[in-house]
Amino acid sequence: KDYDDADWDKLLDQLTFDDMDNLIANAGYQNAAIKSIGKVRLSDVDGPAALKDNFTGVSSIGLPSNIVLACSWNKDLAHEQGVLVGEYGLWAHIVGWYAPGGNIHRSPFSGRNFEYYSEDATLSAYMLSEVVAGARSKGMVTFMKHYALNDQESNRDTNGVAVWADEQTMRENYFKVFEWAVKKGGSNGAIFCTCFALYVFF
Repeated sequence: KDYDDADWDKLLDQLTFDDMDNLIANAGYQNAAIKSIGKVRLSDVDGPAALKDNFTGVSSIGLPSNIVLACSWNKDLAHEQGVLVGEYGLWAHIVGWYAPGGNIHRSPFSGRNFEYYSEDATLSAYMLSEVVAGARSKGMVTFMKHYALNDQESNRDTNGVAVWADEQTMRENYFKVFEWAVKKGGSNGAIFCTCFALYVFF
């Protein structure tokens, strides 16, 4: 349904406060079942180069890391990797993928470089948007991560990420990659630096 469709109001009117609280409070690696509207529990799993359900043990085969994929400079290959992840999701009954990573390699010492494509924002944007588009073509919700400027692992979840950058740097480098993933790839989810997952649905 479109974002402004009146059926959304009808659906929300059928939910109790407890139903809505359950959806939000129990949203880590899943979205909960709601019997009153016939909604089943759906699984979200982590990436970045496979689907791994830490709770059921269901897993796909591993794929090349994002760095290796970016070294190919091949948008078609990136798209096909996304399609493959989407196919795995259909097989394993997984709806959400906590990936792919959209930050850039600001330093060779960054804690999550293996999850990100490149130090170049344009190359990263092409790769990310194509992987997202491929996964989305199979109905997978893609949670691009870790929005944004995640250059560290220590204190990432407790004290926040502290990166010095001006607005131009952020727009031209860090945000561009995520912007393309939404506008060109159709991503409909995001994970913030503090590992908070959000369905954005627009």
